[in-house]
Amino acid sequence: MELNPIIKQALIIIDFIERYQRLSDEYSAEKVPSEERLVYVDKDEVFEILSKLGFEASFDSREKFFKIKEEFRFRMT
Repeated sequence: MELNPIIKQALIIIDFIERYQRLSDEYSAEKVPSEERLVYVDKDEVFEILSKLGFEASFDSREKFFKIKEEFRFRMT
């Protein structure tokens, strides 16, 4: 499978590989003490918190991340 050329070019422009490597190095298991690492959080608990804060969210189980729908309203005068 080949990566879409438009996506590939965008990743090159933003220097994705270098940025990913820097973050990976900065937050590696060897550098971050276990008490400072993220712990597993139940997704239902996250949904409940987001709902209480007034956000509409969904969870992408394939990619393992939450999507938050945010609505902006403004008036032109």
